[in-house]
Amino acid sequence: MELSPGLYHLFVRPKWYPQIFLSNIIKGGYSFKEKSVLDFGCGIGTNCCLFEPDFYLGVDCDAKRINYARRNYSGYKFLVSSESTIPVSDHALDYILVISVLHHIAAKKISGYLAEFRRVLKPDGRVLVFEPCFFENSRISNLYMEYFDRGFYIRNKNRYFQIFEDNDFKIDACTRHRQLLYNKLFFCAVPRSF
Repeated sequence: MELSPGLYHLFVRPKWYPQIFLSNIIKGGYSFKEKSVLDFGCGIGTNCCLFEPDFYLGVDCDAKRINYARRNYSGYKFLVSSESTIPVSDHALDYILVISVLHHIAAKKISGYLAEFRRVLKPDGRVLVFEPCFFENSRISNLYMEYFDRGFYIRNKNRYFQIFEDNDFKIDACTRHRQLLYNKLFFCAVPRSF
């Protein structure tokens, strides 16, 4: 069962979520001042409050969620995107934020998105990824995620890295985190060359 955008906002991704779970992880090692940020798979837009409105763009393929984001986060820009292209010109972005999106996408389809990421990133741009991850010796959390999460493609760290490396990205940094009963992996991917 899919929650409506309002219920999802209330129970899964409330407004305080980014400040508690993301701010220290993402903002700790990266400067976003006057840097362009694409929030890929932004959903209801909760993450936008971590960034400057003039430099933020949220995209998602779900028009209902984008419309909800527009109503709740005025001043920020949100667009419905097609599955094959990102509505941004070449080499325009400093950062692409991918939070809890890839575990909903098969590896073959991710390759197409990574080609688009390479197209829209500036030469020194970065992809910041925060995804559910199966960890060794974490049986209860792994079972919980496998049973309750709607994403069919939760991977282990090596599999996430391999997908990016196979598409000409290198992994620049990586940390593990706990988010309630979820294991989360944060990593930064950088295009190898243009």
